[in-house]
Amino acid sequence: MFAYDWDLATDIIVRSGDVAIVPGSTAEVTLSRQPLPADIHADDKASFSDSMAERTPENPDIQTSHRLLHPDGSVQWLADTAHAFFDENGHLVRSLRRCPITIG
Repeated sequence: MFAYDWDLATDIIVRSGDVAIVPGSTAEVTLSRQPLPADIHADDKASFSDSMAERTPENPDIQTSHRLLHPDGSVQWLADTAHAFFDENGHLVRSLRRCPITIG
């Protein structure tokens, strides 16, 4: 399992140190969200993006799964849960995700 915290204002993601257990992952703990969708299987990209776009202050929780593609051609399933945080105007400002890893 690993976790990450995405601050939308800065587009900075801080990942837990456990991210190193994800095959093909970089050891970097801090990065931006920009490159992340490139590693997601084409069939899962829309649902991955929609998972955050559909969050509201009344419905802040997410449960989803998607496949990651690795440079060696292997595919890995990630099932994750997330909680979205909103400001006083109802704008999404932060997301915390926990991802148990399934390899295969």
